[in-house]
Amino acid sequence: MYPTSIKAIDQTGRAVFADFKVPPETCPLCHHAIHAKQLSDTATISGKVSEGWCGFLEILYRCPRSSCGRTFLATFKRLPDSFQPHDKNIIRFIFDCSSPSNPKPRFVDPKIVEISPDFSKIYNQSLEAKRLGLDQVCGGGLRRALEFLIKDYLIYKQSDEKSKIMTTSLGACINNYLPKSNIKDCASRAAWLGNDEIHYIRKYNSHDIADLEALIRLTLYWINAEIMTEDYKESLSKR
Repeated sequence: MYPTSIKAIDQTGRAVFADFKVPPETCPLCHHAIHAKQLSDTATISGKVSEGWCGFLEILYRCPRSSCGRTFLATFKRLPDSFQPHDKNIIRFIFDCSSPSNPKPRFVDPKIVEISPDFSKIYNQSLEAKRLGLDQVCGGGLRRALEFLIKDYLIYKQSDEKSKIMTTSLGACINNYLPKSNIKDCASRAAWLGNDEIHYIRKYNSHDIADLEALIRLTLYWINAEIMTEDYKESLSKR
């Protein structure tokens, strides 16, 4: 169902009618759920309107929240294989993205942030690169984030080895300083896939950046579990 219709202007100045699904339900700047206020009575369609055309419908909105109130442009797209109009004078679109936008940071446990603040920054910047479609650089960023996470965690656990850990390669740090555990299993595999993202030749063609993300999340999970376990072992003893 396409509940909303709007008169749009194409690049030639011709008025056409566009139906679109689901206006933005979240402000891309404050990240709150909203009923977006539509500012433009007329939208712009980019590209020449014709059968098989793949183009975009752009509509200006404002966040209605008093603490935000920002204006943003919502982009709707129509895929070539979706050209099945019930009326030849109407073009149909689905929501694609909004801009400008602020990245919504992925939650990282405060204890991890305390141990490795740079990991959190690099990790979230890398995920934002992925969201923006920068698929050739986000993998390298995730690999860098993993190195900061592992080295900072090892320094936290073995502060007397700090100078050696800082200058040792990520693979050697994982192999030489991490005891056999779920952390080591996940971190080593994340490092393998991370290296694929920065080297010319890939070794693991059956795995991609989604697997790298998953392994980093698992590494985070096991590190956090280890830290929490140690904290409770120290604070609670049998009486």
